[in-house]
Amino acid sequence: MQEATVKEEQTDKPEKPWLFQKGDERIYKAGRSPSKDGRTKREIYDAEVISALRKVKSHVSNAIMTAARICNNEASKDSDRLNAAKLLISEYRTLLDAGYDSDDAKETKGTEVQQQSAPVFSLTMVKTEEQ
Repeated sequence: MQEATVKEEQTDKPEKPWLFQKGDERIYKAGRSPSKDGRTKREIYDAEVISALRKVKSHVSNAIMTAARICNNEASKDSDRLNAAKLLISEYRTLLDAGYDSDDAKETKGTEVQQQSAPVFSLTMVKTEEQ
């Protein structure tokens, strides 16, 4: 008989108490508390990223100059020279994209550079003097 009462007590409680139960009084309904300075997590993250970029920015020109020296050095390994060239090309492409990414560049239409240099083929008969 004792076993039957234990089984009845177990059916009253959920099998897995850590799962979400509607109406549970342990659910915190007040929401996330704001940060102490009033900024959101995204604003704090953006400020930290900008701070890190400002610290690294001064070293970028030195890194590019070092890569150029490695690329021009005949004594360096071929793999190092290829990596340096890859870095220089990627930075050059980034600078070009940044320079031409303005709104003015998007609005202006470029002129077509490709010329029509293919021979013209025609099946039209040309009249000769005999006809």
